[in-house]
Amino acid sequence: MYVTDDQGLETLGIYGGKDVPTPHLDSFAKQGVYFTHAFASASSCAVSRANILSGQHGHVNGMYGHAHGKHHFSSFDNTLSLPNRFDARRLPHCTSG
Repeated sequence: MYVTDDQGLETLGIYGGKDVPTPHLDSFAKQGVYFTHAFASASSCAVSRANILSGQHGHVNGMYGHAHGKHHFSSFDNTLSLPNRFDARRLPHCTSG
């Protein structure tokens, strides 16, 4: 899985971008899943990123705005990121291999 940030449609060939050749990413997308109608769940990049990486909305993961020190925003301590959710060692009901 790849997660990118602040990437517009014009940056990948799979979405019609022509400025930068992306044959490997285009091939990867064609073999898997890519979205043609997806929307951000929040206007803040930090909140959107936390939502994607936790699989939860901001009111569940605790991220309500930019994660700068002056705002004091951060995810709740018990929020698991996707890499941790996919780690079979953290989820006893999952098996790997």
